[in-house]
Amino acid sequence: MWRLILLLALMPAAAASGAWPRDEGAIFLSFGASPDKDGPLSPLAAPAAYLEYGLTPRTTVGAEIHTADADATIAGSVFVRRAMDWQGGVWALSLSAGARQRCGCRMDYSVIAGLHWGLGLAWGWIGADAMATVYDSHGSTEAKADFTVGRHLSPRIDAILALQTGIDEAGDPYARLNPQFSLDIGKGQRLVAGYVLPLGDGQSPHLTLGSWLQF
Repeated sequence: MWRLILLLALMPAAAASGAWPRDEGAIFLSFGASPDKDGPLSPLAAPAAYLEYGLTPRTTVGAEIHTADADATIAGSVFVRRAMDWQGGVWALSLSAGARQRCGCRMDYSVIAGLHWGLGLAWGWIGADAMATVYDSHGSTEAKADFTVGRHLSPRIDAILALQTGIDEAGDPYARLNPQFSLDIGKGQRLVAGYVLPLGDGQSPHLTLGSWLQF
């Protein structure tokens, strides 16, 4: 289970989007990978992909898919995120429908509700995302809250620090730090490298690799 949570935390798009809507007609793609706990570091281990599309000036739709546990688990979701006219920064609400399959067993479906906030600053941005997931199997639930600070180090390089917290499906709390660096390589493309540092026992730190594409 913890590797599945790690994959959700890995998705580099989360740091790029948050509460901010995509421009109408704009497309954002993100690809990420995480090393397998029991194998050597490989950029092809546990692949993940994420898509956003600006449907209207205030509404963004998207989808994500990822694998975990040596490809024994495959999961994905589709979502809609709506910017809200609230004071004190940028606010958005989101609703997702998800599905996952483990070890070839029956499909497990979920509903995910989210609240997102962000604030742009001269030197970067800050944001917070809270999400709750309900699975149809046994009515199990998950909850997470992520807090992000981004700083523009140069016109091409951003530094991002995320604190990721939550309670997993088994009812166990977790927390981790995820510092990342993002490099603009031109033509709407960015390369992202980071490090997941669990703040507790039972998990190992991991490198994260990813890329962003906007057009």
